[in-house]
Amino acid sequence: MRLGIAGAGMIVRGLFTFIHEVEGVELEAIASTEKSIDKVRKMAKENHVKKAYLNYDELLNDEDIDVMYIATPNHLHYQMCKQALERGKHVICEKPFTSRVEELEELSQLAKEKNLFLLEAISTQYLPNVLKIKEKLSELGKIKIVTANYSQYSSRYNAFKEGIIQPAFDYTKSGGALMDLNIYNIHLMVALFGKPLKVNYMANIEKNIDTSGIITLDYGSFKAVCIGAKDCKAPIATSIQGDQGEEAYKNIIDNLLNGFSIRRIAEENNISNYTSFRLRHKILYALKQFVENMKLSGNIQSDEKYFSINLKGTKKENMPRYSKKRTSKGNGIKGISHHKACVVSSIDENDNLLLKIAGLGRCTTDMLKETLGQKLDNAKSINADSASAYQDFCEENHLTLNAIPSGFHSDGIFNISEINGVHSQLETWLCKFKGVSTRHLQEYLDWFTYIFTMKKRFMLNKIKTESYSQLLINDNYIKSNDISKIEMPVDLNIAYAEYLNQS
Repeated sequence: MRLGIAGAGMIVRGLFTFIHEVEGVELEAIASTEKSIDKVRKMAKENHVKKAYLNYDELLNDEDIDVMYIATPNHLHYQMCKQALERGKHVICEKPFTSRVEELEELSQLAKEKNLFLLEAISTQYLPNVLKIKEKLSELGKIKIVTANYSQYSSRYNAFKEGIIQPAFDYTKSGGALMDLNIYNIHLMVALFGKPLKVNYMANIEKNIDTSGIITLDYGSFKAVCIGAKDCKAPIATSIQGDQGEEAYKNIIDNLLNGFSIRRIAEENNISNYTSFRLRHKILYALKQFVENMKLSGNIQSDEKYFSINLKGTKKENMPRYSKKRTSKGNGIKGISHHKACVVSSIDENDNLLLKIAGLGRCTTDMLKETLGQKLDNAKSINADSASAYQDFCEENHLTLNAIPSGFHSDGIFNISEINGVHSQLETWLCKFKGVSTRHLQEYLDWFTYIFTMKKRFMLNKIKTESYSQLLINDNYIKSNDISKIEMPVDLNIAYAEYLNQS
């Protein structure tokens, strides 16, 4: 396939990030406007495109091109597709194909007459994940409600509000939220469920253009909602609800409770490892509400647990970079735990448990204030080591400190044996996962806290059938697209960087 490219915008720059990996594609030429010729020539040189043209006519006249990729503003699609087809070239056109259905019908008829391919450059319906979802839909039972949200705050919206109208917000040039973003949601719905019986679009209109809007699709037995916005943002997410969907989740929850690995959960539920990972983290995020509402009272045992920085699952390009610090030792790290994450661990007489990342290095009074201090409710005393941090903390909070000598678990009737026992259980439990990324460590600590607490309070089967179900009903999940964006607490980024500087 000898490809000619019309356009030089952001979507074309995106094309160059992967097109060289596609076998059989030769980048023959690219063209834009005379105004942007310097930009086009530079782009051609950097991406090994053979020729750069001043205008679209020159591109069409190139007999070496057999396929035209049109990535120009929406209102130009119809005319440029028609010209390419008339010149005998196959066409791949960016969304939206055309501004009106009559234009598309004309192009389709022309492509048939010329025996040419005419394709819209939306791949949603061909993605492996979408095909897998379509295959698994029956497991949800009867579909009842479907929602899809694609909302991105446009970089051009501020200018639009000031009266500067660019093509993305120009109704005469087929701009707007429906044409730009919501079209992806529509493609997904049609790919999964086919043509709806009825369609209704409710839009927020500014200056004669839809800056955001909601499409309702009536499929008879169920309803779907598509949300697209350029004037506000939200997590990009899709939800499909069926009358048997809870059962599928219960199996995954049961696997999670038993500490199954991502791979085993995938095998047990016939899903991909990637989907298993996402579902695990959705459920883990739901546990945050339970853990955050827990309070400590009465007599409390407290100690610290230190974790080395773990880079598991992190790409090099996403790693923070800091310059090395010079010291007499040459590594900039002082103290045995300065480069480790400190987890404040506390348990009260009612088996309420706190496991909270506090920061870096040895525990300080400020760390205790930000972690343990937020969880106290009618607390009376703390059994802890004799570190000054606990002395100052207890004094400020009018608590009795039962100090345990360093290196011991007890002193007379006072002890920290129970919290040390929790540490041992936690170590054993975490070993199942063969390393936990530091950026996800708090989620795993919350997971352990939930299991530990519930085992103390209820029978295990009660947890499976009731407790987790409530979490799911609350729908307090992290959106799958946000998982990769989770960052470590800012203090831990320093340790992260120090690790990199040593390696």
